[in-house]
Amino acid sequence: MNPSTSLAAGYISSNFTWIDWAILAGVFVLTTVFGAVLAGKQSTFRQFFLAGRKLPWPAVAASIVSTQISAVSFVSLPFLVFGVGGNFTWLQIPVFGALISRFLVAWWLIPKFFEREIYSPYDYMANRLGGGVRSMTTSFFILTALLGNGARLYLTALVLELLLQQPLAQFEALTGITSIATSIWIIGIFSILWTILGGISSVVWTDTLMCVVMVAGALASLIAVTHLLPGGFGEMLSVTADAGRFKFWNFDTDPTKLYTFWIACIGVGLGGIESVGLDQSVAQRVLCCRNAAAARKAIIFSWIGIAIPILCLFVGAAIFAYYQRFPLTGTALESYTAKPDRIFPIFILTVLPTGLIGLLIAAIFAAAPTTSVLSALSQTTMSAFFLRRPTPAPAHGESTVATAEDRSAVRLSRLLIALYGIAMSAVAMLAEIGREYYPTLLDLIYSMSGYAGGALLGGFFLAWLPLNINARGYFFSAPLSVLVIVGLAWHQSWAQFLCAAGGSVIAIFWVFLHIKRGTLSSSLPQTVLLILAAVSPVLISRYAYFDNPAKPGAALSVAYFWYTLIGAIFTFGFGYLLAARKESLESPDSPRQPIAMPGVST
Repeated sequence: MNPSTSLAAGYISSNFTWIDWAILAGVFVLTTVFGAVLAGKQSTFRQFFLAGRKLPWPAVAASIVSTQISAVSFVSLPFLVFGVGGNFTWLQIPVFGALISRFLVAWWLIPKFFEREIYSPYDYMANRLGGGVRSMTTSFFILTALLGNGARLYLTALVLELLLQQPLAQFEALTGITSIATSIWIIGIFSILWTILGGISSVVWTDTLMCVVMVAGALASLIAVTHLLPGGFGEMLSVTADAGRFKFWNFDTDPTKLYTFWIACIGVGLGGIESVGLDQSVAQRVLCCRNAAAARKAIIFSWIGIAIPILCLFVGAAIFAYYQRFPLTGTALESYTAKPDRIFPIFILTVLPTGLIGLLIAAIFAAAPTTSVLSALSQTTMSAFFLRRPTPAPAHGESTVATAEDRSAVRLSRLLIALYGIAMSAVAMLAEIGREYYPTLLDLIYSMSGYAGGALLGGFFLAWLPLNINARGYFFSAPLSVLVIVGLAWHQSWAQFLCAAGGSVIAIFWVFLHIKRGTLSSSLPQTVLLILAAVSPVLISRYAYFDNPAKPGAALSVAYFWYTLIGAIFTFGFGYLLAARKESLESPDSPRQPIAMPGVST
């Protein structure tokens, strides 16, 4: 019997047996125990969020791989090859863009981050521009993390929805709560509990084992799919090649096109500095290294994780060849038609044998991003809004005895983890609505991460370069840059209203501030610049788009991979022009006071 029709009369999840459940549970129990044992006691704030800066760089590199790969690779990447017109052009993004951005971060950002004791890149930016910058940059990170990782959580929930299709359908009939909503909250709750169990050290060691699980899962899936083909690996290559699915290069200069060489080298190569060096989900791991040299190794060697996306793309090619011989039918076809991005989970649950299904589903859940980002969200919020009192920097080693302040800080951190887990689950619910505007879930996820990324990247260059300015310009240019990206991405009337309202509020606040200080007349040129900057988002939303021939009536703007770079240029340019000049900046070699954090003693 054709294996792809075996579940035509039932639920897709019926192939998932108790053996698979045992394997799935075993993987998560093992990784939880593994992470807890290696993490050790984490009673102080510094141990909870920096792991005492004692983690080995290979573990940090593996954790970065787990953080950045996520379930996107296992769920969406096979579809990029399998879907209509699919190919390997996406691979240019990690091959070129990710490598370029990693080298830039390793040589530009890492040395600066290790000049003193900091807990995030936003601490560094605050040291250079002023304490208020920490709060604003943290806010932008929170926005970026919730949008991007909420969409990733939704993607992982799609797999759980397939896995628990029958019980979720029964639960929906009883309560009216949709199966995807239940799946989202199940993952969200488990992520909260898992993150609360341990600090960053536990997360890093758990991620390390999860990285091994992901590699094993990707390899096993490729071997299994090609084994099911009568012609094996050779048939997969020939069928996929004949269909033009192995296309890699794309030198198209059209700025609206995705997955081009120019986007990879420029849009991701430069814009990726934000996702590799300024995203606290990654930076927090880097700051756990012993020194800058170890952190550099962790960043550079994490690029080897590209092997996982490559394997996933080949899995997509193998699935394409398989379904050319055994076409989709029955409930498998219905599920694919409803949500095409789920082709790989559908294949796993309907075709692969017992045992292997459990391993691959564990690999997908291992790539869920929520535990990593919840820790980062909690830590940056604590740093920016709660822990501001100066304490001595470690000179002869840190204290491992938790003070009352430490215990209070860790309790509050865990509360924040829970609150952010709830917020991320809520954003994941909204992703169900947003997905209809994007060709694939991968497009949704990448675009969500680009709205505030430019505000962070532009702010870093304002802080890093010796410009002799304060943060005044950044406080106005950064939020306006987010509105610019909203204008680029959306061209409906509601988006134009949002851009106009947001720009008006920012402009009015600028004028009010200068009237109150009696400096409006002396700052007239900058006021005119600010008004021009405030008007630009609504003008971009109204006019900066093209007709989309593939989708009549829909606006076509620049590819979302350009969002971060465009936002950074806007933030930096107007941030510099609107800033006040200072007599001098603190020299990098001058004596420095430590960032205000508890749990550190001389």
